[in-house]
Amino acid sequence: MTVFGCRGCGTTMTVPVSRVAVPVHAEQKYGNGPGSLPPALEPGTFAVDPLPSGPPWRRWADLDAGEIEALGWYAPRLSVSTGPVGRVLLTPGDLRGAIIAPALVGDSACCGLDGGEPNMVCVTFGTPVAARIDDCGLRQATWLDPLTTCVMDDAPGPHPMLDWADLIDQRPGVPPCEPVGPCAYRLRRPSETQHET
Repeated sequence: MTVFGCRGCGTTMTVPVSRVAVPVHAEQKYGNGPGSLPPALEPGTFAVDPLPSGPPWRRWADLDAGEIEALGWYAPRLSVSTGPVGRVLLTPGDLRGAIIAPALVGDSACCGLDGGEPNMVCVTFGTPVAARIDDCGLRQATWLDPLTTCVMDDAPGPHPMLDWADLIDQRPGVPPCEPVGPCAYRLRRPSETQHET
C-alpha cells in the first residue's frame, strides 16, 4: 500500500492506497449536470497521470510534431501543458492532512470546485498540495501536485496493481449507467443488465 505526504514537512496526506491504471473517464466533462458525478476512482485506489499538467502552457501552433508527441498529445488543441508529470488521482475521501484554502478557490466554477489549479493546502506547512474537483458535470476527484507531495511509504500491500478492466471485474458495486441526453444519467434496471456480457 502507498501513502502520500507533504514534501515540505512530511505530514501524511492519504490513507494507504493501491495503484490502478488511470481510467479513461478521469477528466471527462459532461456539461452542466445536476451536481457532481461519482468519484473517478474507487476508494482505496490511486492512479498516476503520465502526461504533463498545469503551467507553463504552450500554444499548439508553436510546437513541432516531435515535441507534441513527446508531451503525449496526438490531436490538435489550443494549448498544451509543459508542466510537471506525475499528478496523483485520488478519491476525495482518501485525502488527509489538507484543507480547502478559500483564497485559492477562485470563481471560475459553477456549483463547486473545478480544480483548475491547486486549491487545497497542507494543514501543517500551508503549501498548496492538491486540487479538489466537485463541480457540476465533473467527476469528484483530488489531484495531488507532484511538486509539493511525495510517496511517504510504498509497501506491496494486500492488493496487486490492477488495470481498470480487472478492477471493475474484481470490485463490482457501481451499477452500470448510460447517458440520457447531454447531461443526465439513468441507472439501468437489473433486468436490462442480466444478459449482457
